[in-house]
Amino acid sequence: MDQLSFDQGRKYPCDECEYQATKISHLNVHQQSVHQGRKYPCQECEYHSTTESNLTAHHRSVHLGETYPSQECEYTTGDKSSLIKHQKSIHHGTRYPCPECDYLAGTERNLKSHFNRIHNEKRFLSQECDNKAKTKPQLSTNNESVHKGRKYTCNECDYQTNKISHLDVHHQVVHQGRKYPCPDCEYQATTKSNLTVHYQSVHQGK
Repeated sequence: MDQLSFDQGRKYPCDECEYQATKISHLNVHQQSVHQGRKYPCQECEYHSTTESNLTAHHRSVHLGETYPSQECEYTTGDKSSLIKHQKSIHHGTRYPCPECDYLAGTERNLKSHFNRIHNEKRFLSQECDNKAKTKPQLSTNNESVHKGRKYTCNECDYQTNKISHLDVHHQVVHQGRKYPCPDCEYQATTKSNLTVHYQSVHQGK
């Protein structure tokens, strides 16, 4: 990966949270699913997806029985692109090194997420506390949730949080059953940060 892509790659920030997209189409999907609550219901069961592509993958794997199994382990998915990513990161040892530290990502997307979260300079200082944000939307979210008491409520249960990012994690883990498998053992984490902690402590001895 070109190191300069981190600094020169155009970003499309969400004006309601800290999310930043590399494509305008991704930003539109994010805003529709996260902030407008748009859902794509399955016509054959109670499943609801946040994107059309996920709904298609669900329909093919669950109702049509179409799956893409890995030839090297028991992993199976209804999405061909997910199988390709799995093969590259788990079995082919494809890693994307961070240009600033020793972190190795399994996908280019994870590397960008790590770089933006860990190494991007924080520039926006809150006028009401010592919080520093990477973007103006992130600072605005902090002010509304911390200083104005804004709450974000899950539309599927009673869960409430003062951070939209926590609500996203809650929805993925609790209602979508999302897991992050360790590439070196059978451990599965519910968040990326937990997987990173596990990997560094168990497999890298940090």
